[in-house]
Parts: sequence; C-alpha cells; structure tokens
Amino acid sequence: MKIKSLIRQISGILVLLGLTIMIGCSDSSEEDKQLSDLMELINFQQQQIQGLGTRLDLLEPTEKEILKQLGTLETKLSSHEKLQDNLLNQHKEIGGLNDRINKLEKNTTLDELINVVLEQTTQIGKLENRINDIENNTLDELLNTIIIMENRIEQVSKKPDTSNLVEVVTQQTEEINDLQNQIRELEDIADINNLVDAIEEQGLILTNLEARIKTMERGKSVAITPIKEGEVEEIAPLVKEKDMVFIRAGIFKMGDSFNEGDPDEQPTKAIHIEAFYMDENEVTVGEYKAFIEKTGNTELDWGKIGKYSPTENHPVIYVTWYDAMNYALWAGKRLPTEAEWEYAARGGLISKRYPWGNDISVVNANYAGKVKRTSQVGSYAPNGYGLYDMAGNISEWCLDEYNEESYATDFNKNPFSGGQVKRIISNFEGIQSFRVIRGGSWLGNTDNLRVSNRNSRPPKDADRLFGFRCVKSLKPLDQIDWNG
Repeated sequence: MKIKSLIRQISGILVLLGLTIMIGCSDSSEEDKQLSDLMELINFQQQQIQGLGTRLDLLEPTEKEILKQLGTLETKLSSHEKLQDNLLNQHKEIGGLNDRINKLEKNTTLDELINVVLEQTTQIGKLENRINDIENNTLDELLNTIIIMENRIEQVSKKPDTSNLVEVVTQQTEEINDLQNQIRELEDIADINNLVDAIEEQGLILTNLEARIKTMERGKSVAITPIKEGEVEEIAPLVKEKDMVFIRAGIFKMGDSFNEGDPDEQPTKAIHIEAFYMDENEVTVGEYKAFIEKTGNTELDWGKIGKYSPTENHPVIYVTWYDAMNYALWAGKRLPTEAEWEYAARGGLISKRYPWGNDISVVNANYAGKVKRTSQVGSYAPNGYGLYDMAGNISEWCLDEYNEESYATDFNKNPFSGGQVKRIISNFEGIQSFRVIRGGSWLGNTDNLRVSNRNSRPPKDADRLFGFRCVKSLKPLDQIDWNG
C-alpha cells in the first residue's frame, strides 16, 4: 500500500512539473519544442507508473498467501517442537521400564519360576481328576439305572396277556442298547460341556422309558406307534382332526444349545408340553378366502398377496396377528404358544439346529430369497412329526406376548407369556403388545431358520413374510397347567 501511495505522489509531481514548464516557456518556439518533448516523456513515465500500479495489484494476493503460508509453517514448527518433547518423555518412560525389568530379573530366581509352574501343573491335575470323577459317577449312575429298568421290563414281560407288550419290550431293549452304545461313546468325550449336553439327552430318553414302563405296569393295551425321544407314552385320540398332526405330550430342551443366537434364547431348559394337534401345513390362500366368504371378514389385498403367493395352495401372507386370531377362532382352533411351536418344530430331535438336523441347503427349505417368493405348502420334506415348512417359506405368528427374559423364569410346564391363555383368546382385539413370530421365511437367512430363533412384531403388522398355522388342545384350556 505504501508503494502505491508513493507512485501516486510521483505521478502528481511530474504533472505539476510539466505545468510549470509550460507556463514558464510559453513565448519561445524552441522552448515549445522542448516542452512538447518533455510532455511526451511525462506521458511515457505516467504509463510506466500505471503499469507498475497494475503489477502491484497483482502482487498483493501473492503477498497475503505468503503471509498465510508463513503462519502455517509457524504452526507446524510448534507442533514439531511438541512432538520432540513427547519423544523425550517417552524415552524417559522406556528408561524407567528398563530399570524396573532389570530389578525384577535380579529379584526373581529360576527356582521361583519353576515353583510357579509346578503349582499350576498341580492345579490342572486336580481339575482333570474332578472331571474324571464327574464322568465316572455319571456313567455309573446311568448304567445302574439301565440295569434296574432291564429287570423291570423282564418282570413285566412275564405277566399274562403280554401280546402287545412283547413288541414294546423288544423296542425298549433296542433303545437301551442304543443308549449303552451312546454311553460307551461318552467315555471318549474330553469336553465337559459336551458331556453335560449328552447326559441331558440321555435323561430325556430315560424319562420316556420310565413313563412307558409305568403304562405297561398299569396293564394298558397300547397301540405300538413310533415315539420320539422325550415323548410320554399316550393313547392317540380315536377321532383324528382333518389336516392336523397329533403331537404327543413330552419333554424337550428349549432354547439355543449352540450359543449362536441372541441372549433371549438362553438359558436352555427342559420343558414339558401337553399333547395337542397342529396344522400339517401353513394356512393357505384358498383356506383364508373360504373363511372370508363364510364370515364376511375384512378382505385382504389379494393383488399384493398374489405377487408372492400366486396360487390358492400357497400360504396366505400380509395377515396381522388379529387376522390370524380371527381365522383360528372361526376354525375352532387357536394359535400355538411359543413353546408348543418349538416343541413341534423340533420333530422329536434333541438339541439340533434345524427341524431336520444341523446342516441346511436348498433341498431342506425355501430361504434366503433363492425362490424369490413363497413355495406351495408341503413342497419340502416334513419333519419327524410330519409337519411341513416349520423352517422357511413364511414366519408364523404365535399366541404369546414377546418377553426377552421369559426363558429365565422358573416355569417348565406349558410356559406362556402375556397373561392367561383363555383370557387372551377371548379379548385378543384389545391386545397391543408385541407378539412372537417363529420359523424364518423365504427371505430369511440360515440364522433366522434355526428352531430356537425368536422374533417379534406389533400385532397390527402385516408383511409378505408373515403367515400362520393353528393348533388345537385335547383338554379344555382351563384344565391345562399353564406356567407350571
């Protein structure tokens, strides 16, 4: 800015100088010529001054940028100085640590280290002995129980009128032989957690055997039908429910045995379930249309449904929990409790990941969007109880209110969350709390299809992934020991 002011002052002085010369030399022709030359020189110098002014204007931003860069360099220099200080402090700390290590090396002798190792070895030996004691005691108890039961079966088989019991005893003997083989395999198990799971499975088998022996001792003539592990011997009703499967009463291990799921699937525990009927398949589009035609219930958006369930033999979707409850009541049925659903889905298997075992492929179910929509019901093989699509195809509404801590309760008989079953069914239209959804869907991943996986949604929600199936109790609802 000072240079600009100086240039302006020089320009002014030259103009004044030119005017003075013009005034002093106005009468002489020679002086006129000199004056003209001088004026040309003055004009030339003014042009140069203007050019310098323009160049100065161009240099001003460069000057500001240089000052800015100088400020940045000063900041970086300051940061560099701080880094040097930090390095010096770290060197001091490292020196202190080295001194401490040297002191420890002088104070700790090789003998002391050997003593620590020996002490740890002793503790490991004690733990191994405790595990061996647990294995040996458990195996001995199981073997003793089997011997006692074999004796009881021999006594029962000697009673008169044992035409039906002979086949039962033969079947029990085969099961006991299988049990003994499994116990022999236990002797090679090193992992105590696997041992505990195996013992629980054997306990369920023994419960089944004891219940069936008691039935034989009472002298009942029972039709010989396949019974899965954990089930209780029970006479199937003479009158069968159409398109439904009879699920015997029994005990099963509920929850995630693999520790793969969310915390709400823990802890696992043995649950007793009363006998009931369950729909063989999910409720279809055709069945739901018949319900609307006969009751005048609210129509669904069949155009939207048809994109994912195009025929009447596909499962009905885009139904709310209220829709499912209405249909079930009209059909003289109800929605399954969450425990009933998992018991039925497992199909008699114990501690398995899916209704058919621990592995999954497109041969087993419709999942992961591979089919792009639902499949017709019954398109895949049924589980051990004869139920279709218990994993994949559509997720299924259950009766329960969702409670993430329900597995931590003391209930182990017909558990149910959300109040009294009969009252919930009678007043379902006023329910607002989240309801349980089970089973995974055609779009779900392999984790969603696990039989222990839990999900929930508000009862008013309707989705292309949701449907339902129904159940029917053998006993009146108020005679079932809920939450026992």
